[in-house]
Amino acid sequence: MSAATVAIIGLGPKGLYCLERLCAEYAASPLDELVVHIFDCRQCSPIYDTTQPDHILVNVAVGEIDLWDATDPPPAGGRGPSFMEWYSAPLTGNEYLPRAVVGRYLRDCLQRILHHVPRGMTIVRHHEEVTDIEDGVVQPAGIRADRILLATGHQRGSGVYPVTEMMRPVPAGSRVAMLGIGLTFIDAVLELTEGRGGRFVDGAYVRSGKEPAVIYPYSRTGLPMRPKPDALPAEPRKLRFVTTEALAELRSRGQVDFERDVIPLIDRELEGFDWRSAIHPVVDDVIQYMEEAIASAKREVTPISLWYEIRTALNEVLRFGGFTPESHRALIENYFPRFKRVVFGPPVINAEKILALTKAGIIDFRYSRAARIDDADVRIDARFPKTDITADPSPLYRNLCRRGTIRPFRNGDYAPGAIDMTPGTQCVIGTDGVVNETIAVIGIPTEGNFVGNLTIGRDPFAARWAREVVT
Repeated sequence: MSAATVAIIGLGPKGLYCLERLCAEYAASPLDELVVHIFDCRQCSPIYDTTQPDHILVNVAVGEIDLWDATDPPPAGGRGPSFMEWYSAPLTGNEYLPRAVVGRYLRDCLQRILHHVPRGMTIVRHHEEVTDIEDGVVQPAGIRADRILLATGHQRGSGVYPVTEMMRPVPAGSRVAMLGIGLTFIDAVLELTEGRGGRFVDGAYVRSGKEPAVIYPYSRTGLPMRPKPDALPAEPRKLRFVTTEALAELRSRGQVDFERDVIPLIDRELEGFDWRSAIHPVVDDVIQYMEEAIASAKREVTPISLWYEIRTALNEVLRFGGFTPESHRALIENYFPRFKRVVFGPPVINAEKILALTKAGIIDFRYSRAARIDDADVRIDARFPKTDITADPSPLYRNLCRRGTIRPFRNGDYAPGAIDMTPGTQCVIGTDGVVNETIAVIGIPTEGNFVGNLTIGRDPFAARWAREVVT
C-alpha cells in the first residue's frame, strides 16, 4: 500500500502552525506511512524575511508570539520555546522587535519541527514555486497528494514588501506621492529615511541626504494611524453586551443587520465613549493630532480598545454570510478600516518617528485627502493589497481560477474578494458549486469572509485541519 501524501503550499506562520499540528496529531495517533511535502519557494514569508532591516518592526507585542502554545495533543518533540524564552535578552513582553528577528524565531521553530518528525512520517521540502494543481497533482513538482493545504499567505511584491528591494529605485531628492497612510506606509517611509542613513536623535530627524526631498501621503481619511497604547491588557477582556450569546441570538433570526442590530450593543459596550468621533475625527492640524494620539497612548487605554474583542466576536457572525450583504460591505469597506486606523496602529516608537519626519518636512500632509497627487516624481501604492482571489497575481491562483477549481465567495450581491470554501473543513468550492475535498485553505485567501488573518497569531483552523487529515 502506498503512503498517504499531504502537501502544504506556503510556510509562513499559518502554514507552520498547520505543519506543527499535523506532526502532533500523527505522533498521538500513528498511522501507516505519511509523506508531507512542504512548498516554501521563498524560504520564509516576505513579511518575516530574515534579511530585512531592523527598523521594520512587528506590529504585535512579542509576548503574544508563541508557536508552541497548542497542547492538545502536545507537540511531537515536546513544547518548544515561546519567543520570549527563545530571545537572547530579558523581555517584558510589551516590546515590538524587528520582523527579521521574529523571522529567525519562526525559522528555528521549523528546524525544531524537522528535527522531531514522528516515526512513520517523512517531510520533504521543495523550494520551487507551485504554479498549478490539477486532479490532485501539484505542479511543476508532479506530486499527487491526498490532501493539499493552501497556506500561501502574503505574495512576494505585496504592496511595499520586501521594502528594501521595492524602495531601492526611489531616487534621493525626489518628490514621492504615497497612497495609503497605514502600517505599510510606515515601513516604506522608514526604509526611505532611516534605511538610507537618516537618524532619530532626541525626537528629531537628522537627514542623511539620501532620502527623498518630500513624501506626500494621501488616503481616504488623510490621517496616520493612532499608535497602540503602551499598556494593552495581555489577556482578552470579557464583553458584557457584544457577547457570543447575544450575537448568536441575533443570527438565529436570520442575517444580521449591523447598524440596526449590533451598533446599539456597541454603544452599550462603549458607554460614555464617543467612538463615532474617534473613527471619524475632524482634524485641522495633523501634527497636533499625532502629538495628542502619542500622549494618549503613553497615558491610558481608552474604551475603544475593546474593539479587539468586539471584532473577534463579530467575526463569528461575519463568516459565511451571517450579516446582510449591505452590512457585510459596510463592515469590510467602512467600519473595519476606520476602527483599524484607531485601534490596530503602530507601536508608539514608530508613531514618534512619523511625527519627527513630519516636523522635519520629509513628510508633508498638505495633499493628504486628495484623490491624486500630480506634484510628484515617484508614485508608490503603500496600501496593503486587498484580498481578491480573482485578481491574485500568482500563477497558482490564476490557473486555479482559469480552470474553475476555485471561485470567489459571495454574500448575495457582495463579493469581498475571499476564496469560496466550506464551513468547518474550509475545502475550496469550484465554479460549478462542487466541493473539492482534497484542497483546503487557510489565512490571507479567506480574508473578507473571515477577518483577522493579517497576524502572526494562531488560527484555530490549523488544529482542525491536522486532526481531519489524520482522521
